[in-house]
Amino acid sequence: MNPIIKQWDTAKSLKRACQYEKVLAIYETLCPKIEIELSDNFDKAMFFGDYFGVLADVAQYDKAEAMAAKALKYITENGYTTLNYIFYNYGNMYLHQAKWEEAIPWLEKALNRNSDGWINEKRKAYYGTALGGALFHLGRIDEAEEELLKAVEVGKATVANKDWEPFFYLKEIYKQKGDEKLMAKYEKMYLTRLKKVKEEDLIYPLSEHRANKQALEDWKKLNNP
Repeated sequence: MNPIIKQWDTAKSLKRACQYEKVLAIYETLCPKIEIELSDNFDKAMFFGDYFGVLADVAQYDKAEAMAAKALKYITENGYTTLNYIFYNYGNMYLHQAKWEEAIPWLEKALNRNSDGWINEKRKAYYGTALGGALFHLGRIDEAEEELLKAVEVGKATVANKDWEPFFYLKEIYKQKGDEKLMAKYEKMYLTRLKKVKEEDLIYPLSEHRANKQALEDWKKLNNP
């Protein structure tokens, strides 16, 4: 295996464990080598897209934008249509900063609203949840409800069904609508999933996102009664 790819795979594994200091060190070491030593432009687009996402997770937004520009350059020049997660990373970066309006077009693009690319069911669930959250924060409640219900439905048969976030928003939506029965239903689903999450998964990404902050508070109550 190419040693760059091997180190990159290590960084991905460390990111899943929220070991961001080690992850950033690997990406920083690899970054100058990528355009010289990797021949595949698809791999280059993926690397810069991944690095971009990591930097956004730790609120290094200026550097993240620079990596995003590199990823988008390779996507545009080569007409790649299967790297939707990079568009999602862009939208997610704006979500971290509570920039809901800016997030929406990127999340719509990630969901193939404006392209012919392919996207799997798990990612549809995650991306739809992010879009629903942005719409919720803008007060577009009916649109948010529609996106979130679709995300829950499409994620049922995937690991996305373990995610707490769509259920958090749905219980908030039905609270606003005064539907106590549905609010209670989704609150139970939210708390059941939240209790199983590790604390570090709620600390990262560093975020101004109210849902993330509320979830961390709720997690502490559930796990430290």
